[in-house]
Amino acid sequence: MLLVPLVAVVAVRALVPGASAHPFVQGTALPVAPVQDVPEDRTPEIRGHILDAEGNAAGGATVRLVLPGPPYTVLRDSRTDASGAFSFPRVSTYAARVVAERDPGGVVSSAEVHAAAGRTVEVTLVLAPASVVRGSVVDAQGHPVSGAALSVEGAPWITRTATSDDAGAFRLATVPQEATSLVAVARGYRTARVALASRSDLAELVVRVELEAAPGVQGDVLDVDGKPARARVVACEGSPSQARVASGEDGTFELPASAIGCTAIAQHDEYGPSDPVMVSIPGECSAPIISTELPSLLN
Repeated sequence: MLLVPLVAVVAVRALVPGASAHPFVQGTALPVAPVQDVPEDRTPEIRGHILDAEGNAAGGATVRLVLPGPPYTVLRDSRTDASGAFSFPRVSTYAARVVAERDPGGVVSSAEVHAAAGRTVEVTLVLAPASVVRGSVVDAQGHPVSGAALSVEGAPWITRTATSDDAGAFRLATVPQEATSLVAVARGYRTARVALASRSDLAELVVRVELEAAPGVQGDVLDVDGKPARARVVACEGSPSQARVASGEDGTFELPASAIGCTAIAQHDEYGPSDPVMVSIPGECSAPIISTELPSLLN
């Protein structure tokens, strides 16, 4: 059986004398209808623009979609382009707020917006100046505490933090009105919280944070059978705050307060090292202070 390609048959028929004219011409492509792209369905969508106080596009602003609160839960985050535009496509059908910040520039928060199925909601927000919170971190004797990490509570969309310098000084810019307190965390000290006063008429709020020394942290070491074991306990390994202690016959040990915030492991010549555990302050977490188990070397 002879197989002839279909395209050859078409060409031959077009060249037979006396046959009706055929629009096919060698070397010429037949017109092809353009394929139209199907628009992407981005609904439900919340989009818009962020402007500065002068009405100019606020490029590079951080924009977040949050559930109304308190508490405020961050659902999405984005950043504006050079034209100040942002978009949150295919959001769930819930009520939410759009909050934006840029330093310098300020912060802004929208009223509740509702993204319904098949709809696009347009939002335009103008940044307003926000307060600066600055101050100092000291211990109970009034000595400066350097290296303390400071952040704010009540406004989870604010991600910036500050660290106290050698003089204990710090500065947090663009703090929104929703922020309720200042949180200070420093190794060897209890976490401190300072309520933030109303700042509606204040461009700058000055606070003094006093840290209370934390007590030593107690713990215990267990062997693979869950029985108390003598072992070497190492915390903050490789750092200036590194601490090494030994557990007693009853498996108990105590680490200095300087180990708070580090991880600790237990070591024994007849067992494998324990998994790292976080050293925490009693009353500041729901987990045990520290309890570590030595695995068998045969595992």
